[in-house]
Amino acid sequence: MKQSFDNSVAILVKAYLNDTLWKGNCYGCAVGNLVAASCGYSLNKVDLDWGVHAQRWADVFVTTRHQGQELSPERYKGPAKEQIDSTGYTWKELAQVELAFETAYPGGYYDKPDHEQGMYQGLMAVVEVLATIHNIPLEQALEAKSLFVKA
Repeated sequence: MKQSFDNSVAILVKAYLNDTLWKGNCYGCAVGNLVAASCGYSLNKVDLDWGVHAQRWADVFVTTRHQGQELSPERYKGPAKEQIDSTGYTWKELAQVELAFETAYPGGYYDKPDHEQGMYQGLMAVVEVLATIHNIPLEQALEAKSLFVKA
């Protein structure tokens, strides 16, 4: 399980350092980046709307700042299921990641001045969720958190 944890953290570190991680954007959020990497999609900071690589996983669960988390497990089929399954996580596990990322810091969305702090706090919450999912000891989770440092 440590390899899966390390892989997920590496994807998120890359997204954070490359500025392709964005709260409030299904394509650029923590789950969006995990799905993109697992499906072989590429993201860049100029255009987070992939168009042809539509994120269907968000049909199954989504977290909004106005409505909280909405779960639609009956939609776990077709492209949504394929995208979720490609990550190696269950839809419920990814919903936990999504909720942690989007709600760890009040505000922190792309249109707020505290975006950077919100992203960082969201990632720290995601590392904790992933550590729980993968049964990673606290020391290793803390080590993973130290990787999210911009130069």
